[in-house]
Order: sequence, then C-alpha cells, then structure tokens
Amino acid sequence: PNDYTMDWALYEVDPSKIKNFSGNVIDLGQEVSPLKLSEALNPNIKNPYKFVYPVDRQWKIENICIPLDEMRHPKEFDQNNTPALSVLKRGRTTGVTCGVANEVESYVRNYGKSSFESKDWAILGYNKSSPFSARGDSGALVVDAEGRMGGMLTGGSGFFNTTDVSYATPIVALFYDMQKHGWKSPNPDVAP
Repeated sequence: PNDYTMDWALYEVDPSKIKNFSGNVIDLGQEVSPLKLSEALNPNIKNPYKFVYPVDRQWKIENICIPLDEMRHPKEFDQNNTPALSVLKRGRTTGVTCGVANEVESYVRNYGKSSFESKDWAILGYNKSSPFSARGDSGALVVDAEGRMGGMLTGGSGFFNTTDVSYATPIVALFYDMQKHGWKSPNPDVAP
C-alpha cells in the first residue's frame, strides 16, 4: 500500500484522562433517522443485511480494516445492482452522511493551484441533495455497514448538481505508513 495521500499524526493519550472507555464508536446523532441510515447502508436485498441501528446511537467501530482488495472489488451491490460498498462517516461540518464506494480510485489531486499524483479511495455521496463531505470534515473515519474501518477522509471535489466525490486514504495504507515510521502495533481500539 503506497502512493496514497498521507496526512496523519499520532498522539499518545494519558490513560488517566480517559474514564469508561469501551472502544471507538460513531455517535449517529439524530440528524438522520434510523430508517434512512438502514436504507443507505443496506441498499440492495441481494446483500446480506449488516447494519443494525444501535438503541443508544453509539455505533461500535470494529478493530478490523476493509481489505484493499475488497475496496477495489466490492462484493456487494448498490441500489442499481452495481458492485459497491455502502459507507458512513461523521464529519465536523456535515455530520453523519452515507456514501457509496465503488471500484474507482482517484489518481490526481488538486489543492488550490497545485496538483499531484496520489491514489485515493473515491466515495460518491448517497444523498443527491447534500454532500457526503465538505470543508472541515477531513480526518473523519469512513466505515462500512459492518463497522469495519475503511479510510480517513482527506478531501472532496465539492458538491455540484451532478457530482459529489469525496476522497479517503485507506486505513490499511495509513497503518502501513505508521509502521514504516516506527509505530509497532497499530491497534486503534486499545482501552486503558
């Protein structure tokens, strides 16, 4: 896993500052109804039903990454019977949103007046009336309907009438890069 956009920082957290940590979760909030989330994350009856809305709205993130091969070749289908992976994220700006990741990878990124080559996981917004991500959502974790970690949001194309593409660096690529720089055991779900 290389050639992906790398934008991460690693912090050591003082365990005495964290009380009652039972693992990483996404607070699903109240912006999107349980029915709408279930429809977005379970869009095709051909797929096994994976997302179940938690009663306390705290959706447990599994300590498992979506394999790169599955990101490139999804085993499930969207509402149009196209191979795709239904995903969700909670961002600072847009809150909880759903998207669809298909076999497309992005290879050129534009930042202002500069551009560079980089692979990224492309995610299309599920809701055509609002974006999957916006400025300020960078760094949000993108997960699939099983709660498996997929990627870290790094940007988007902007929301237009016909397109809404966001970009994420696959978590497996980030963990690989972190290990390359000395992090010995990537375990994002370590309780104190």
